[in-house]
Amino acid sequence: MGKFNKLTFWKLKKVGGFIPLLLIILVLTSSCSRIKWAYRFSDWFIQMRLESYFDLNSEQIPELEKNIQEYKKWHQKEMLPKYASFLEEVRKDLKGSSITPKIVQVKRLEMEGLGFMTAKPWVDSSVKIYLSLNSSQIKKFEEKIKEDHEERLEKLKESSLAEMSLKRARRMLDFMDIGIKEKQEKIFKEHFKKHPFPFNESYARRKKWNETILTCLKENKNKEKKSLCIKDHFLNWDKRRTPESKAYRVHIDDLIARVLNSLDKEQKASIVAKVGQWIEDFRELAKEVSEASQ
Repeated sequence: MGKFNKLTFWKLKKVGGFIPLLLIILVLTSSCSRIKWAYRFSDWFIQMRLESYFDLNSEQIPELEKNIQEYKKWHQKEMLPKYASFLEEVRKDLKGSSITPKIVQVKRLEMEGLGFMTAKPWVDSSVKIYLSLNSSQIKKFEEKIKEDHEERLEKLKESSLAEMSLKRARRMLDFMDIGIKEKQEKIFKEHFKKHPFPFNESYARRKKWNETILTCLKENKNKEKKSLCIKDHFLNWDKRRTPESKAYRVHIDDLIARVLNSLDKEQKASIVAKVGQWIEDFRELAKEVSEASQ
């Protein structure tokens, strides 16, 4: 399987708001083999993308810059040690004789908890910028979302759900720099024939929720109510999950357990070493900001 171009990954992510993009960069780039490099440049990349997405003006840009810098320092100091501790437990599980779907489920739920802790402070601090968007900026936001919907709809026509699910898994594995062999490839293919990602339901759900946030921004004149609906939109993740999505998550726990248990000694050692490097990088980055603040 060829290496996935990380720049292509960013181009594929047409994100309709601050939070998803921030999490992609600050959480998912943590899976890159160049964690420290990616992390140090993340604030620049976030600002560049967000400015282009909303056409922020000269008054909004300083507010965004301040929010990003303050949030990044908090994230680096407070969240990276938590990620490191979480990965320590993951590494212990990987060293065990076998991985059960229950173990995977527990770790997934823990990871979601970390995701919520990561998102909430940014949501709270970015509401002010959302409230400051004028009608033309909201219109551009709406156009971007429409463009995103159209692209996603076209992709649904390209291949079968099973094939799309397999491509999705390959992209993530490549992005994390994790190689798999024919045996694991077969497990993925068999699994996605029975339990493909619910792309159609996901598309419909995404469309509905984006329409909700647009209605909130365009029609709600009360700032307090608008603030509440923005926070609800970005933080109430469980409400956004369809029954198909919830079922898919259970099946994925089983898939991950099967794949991990199929790894040979060389593959397992490679992944354990990779997780160890991520832990070390997280701790070094956290130490840097702690020392700088003293």
